[in-house]
Amino acid sequence: MEDLLHDLPEDFNGSATTPSTAHLFDTHADDVKLSDQDQDLLHTWVAKLLFLSKRAIPLYESARNRLG
Repeated sequence: MEDLLHDLPEDFNGSATTPSTAHLFDTHADDVKLSDQDQDLLHTWVAKLLFLSKRAIPLYESARNRLG
């Protein structure tokens, strides 16, 4: 877990009391697509969090299902 947090980009410094929000499943047609680099970063983190959620923290599974 420490390695995951250490590798996060500097602008990922927020916190939350729950892994989901009221707008977790909302989609918007006008959303801006991620760059190829950001897509790779997102997929890497989703894979790491999937591993972590399956092995250590099942609470995050609903948020992970939406992102994956």
